[in-house]
Amino acid sequence: MLAELSDGKYDLSDIGIRVGILISIINPQPELAGLHMLLPPSKYSTLMDNFFNAVMLYLFTLITPKKSSKTEDVKSRTQLFWTSLIKADNLATKKYTLLLFFFAQSVSADCSYRSGDHADTFATSIPPSLSIPRDTPMNAIVFESSIYTNNNSNKFTCATDVAWGAVNHLGTNSTTSSIHPIKNSGLSIILIYGNDEVKGHGYLTLPRQDYRLGDTKMQLRIIKTGEPVSGFLIPAGEIVSLSAGTLKVSTIRLSNSSVVNTPSCSTADINVKMGQYKLDDFPKDGSPSDKIIPFSIKVDSCPGGINKVTYSLVPTSSAPAFNVNQGIINLNQRSTAKGIGLQVMDSNLNPIILNKAKTLDNYSINGGSYTIPLNARYLKISNGSGITPGTANSEMTFVMSYL
Repeated sequence: MLAELSDGKYDLSDIGIRVGILISIINPQPELAGLHMLLPPSKYSTLMDNFFNAVMLYLFTLITPKKSSKTEDVKSRTQLFWTSLIKADNLATKKYTLLLFFFAQSVSADCSYRSGDHADTFATSIPPSLSIPRDTPMNAIVFESSIYTNNNSNKFTCATDVAWGAVNHLGTNSTTSSIHPIKNSGLSIILIYGNDEVKGHGYLTLPRQDYRLGDTKMQLRIIKTGEPVSGFLIPAGEIVSLSAGTLKVSTIRLSNSSVVNTPSCSTADINVKMGQYKLDDFPKDGSPSDKIIPFSIKVDSCPGGINKVTYSLVPTSSAPAFNVNQGIINLNQRSTAKGIGLQVMDSNLNPIILNKAKTLDNYSINGGSYTIPLNARYLKISNGSGITPGTANSEMTFVMSYL
């Protein structure tokens, strides 16, 4: 702001700053070392003379007060400066003046490619349906691209210190983590550069100099970092870039979209009828009853894409375990019988260890329906002859895991 003082003079402090900035634009500095190449020597000298003549004329109009008015039109005087500069030489000089200021603006960009050099973009295909079984472990890789190699022409220069790191095009960036979430999908991106997982853009500062990415490796991984959202659409297009400042130097894009699904099999509740028993059905020595009741659990409609299915039998709070390793649970709290428990065994009459995952035999990655054959029987769990007749009911939870 130009302020008029009481004696009719003007405060030139702000003007001095502005003129200093203008002078520094065309003053040959090391970082503008190619500037002279835009002008023939005679034209450069003429332009410098005209520029400083225009500055002096401009300053003279500012410090010469007009007695007819105390309020000066600073805008018109600024216009006068540029008019003076343009009128100072012929049309050829005006052409060079435009070139001068265009060049000065272009070098202010943080990083750029020279002629003939370029960034890399790699396209990768992802399955149209990305199957992630419900119980896939956290941080497990659910998709991995090919390994790509950056071109030898991937050379760029940075005119100033710039931020470096991965730019996540489908979510947020973090300068402290190499795991980049894909919105609220339960999945995240990892960008491999060389042998390293790259943290978010800004985790590292590159000093001002030239760089080359040629022969370095790039790879995209998608991992599970939460509960996958079935039906979530991962769009085609850019998914992650390696960036120096605002310059994307290497980008991986998806050539097609993909829908997340969480496949699982279906099971139904099972009621096992144990029948009626007499006290004589329980041997005096405490060994299990000879009455063995076979039953089976049906696992239906398993979709393709599940690599492995496991199951386990888990006691409930109303019918807790009596002996985990022997597969024995107590009767539930509503039962009136006393002194007996229930044992679950496999098809070979081996006790099922409770709370322990067991692989579903003969399962195929193509999916299908399966049957798990099991057996159950009562046995005495108290000392002596302390069995009390009554209802003898129990329950447990059948838990399936998909990997």
